[in-house]
Amino acid sequence: MRKTEEKASQETDKAFEKVFDIDFKGGGKSLDPSVLPVSYQFDWEYTLKMENKKGSVFMQYFLNEDTNAFASKPSMEVSKAMGNMTMIMDLKLGTNTILTERNGTKSGMVMELPKDITEMNKEMTEEINNYTYKEIGTKEILGYTCQGFEMENDDYKVVAYMMLDAPVTFKGMGANPKLLPKGLDPKWLEKAENSLMMEMQFTHKKKRKLSGTMICVVLEEKLLEINLSEYDFRFQQAVKDDY
Repeated sequence: MRKTEEKASQETDKAFEKVFDIDFKGGGKSLDPSVLPVSYQFDWEYTLKMENKKGSVFMQYFLNEDTNAFASKPSMEVSKAMGNMTMIMDLKLGTNTILTERNGTKSGMVMELPKDITEMNKEMTEEINNYTYKEIGTKEILGYTCQGFEMENDDYKVVAYMMLDAPVTFKGMGANPKLLPKGLDPKWLEKAENSLMMEMQFTHKKKRKLSGTMICVVLEEKLLEINLSEYDFRFQQAVKDDY
């Protein structure tokens, strides 16, 4: 939760400035686009509004319950600066594909997911051992009844509302049951496996800049098909060849 809060704070103004800071000489980061499927198809849109003292930013996610991949699009402000951009994270292939469209030209690059992503998830899961937990009331969000949970430690208080048995989730991104925190009811984890976060209010008890909210403002069935053959990956290959 701490990392989520810090990221929401820091990335409001930094958003995607590091997206194209790619080390092609480092080896292992840039991949041949032939590893990708011909296309990706998503059937749900899930949009979050993230706010803190610096302002607000919207993030669109496109999900499909039948695949371990999801797409994301940044806010309009960031998208205009970077070109119309879409990122596709494929957990099964271990790839992160960045697609841009500027002045009618479509280009793409594909990288492997960081090797430490598993360790990062493990670290985040282990950190919640320091929190106390309690189940609170329910709340209606976008017409869905969501279960509330309150988590607190010396520095943070987090109130989250989860839609249990959600029609779509971030498949493959769940917590590791082997790292179940002390005092956390295993039944909650079972519920969370098919849940979707609809609202989160996080308060830092000492640093206001790390406080903020995330709330789902759109959750609807929406078809998005991305045909990768429409994108030119030659720029990525040209940069690799230069090295």
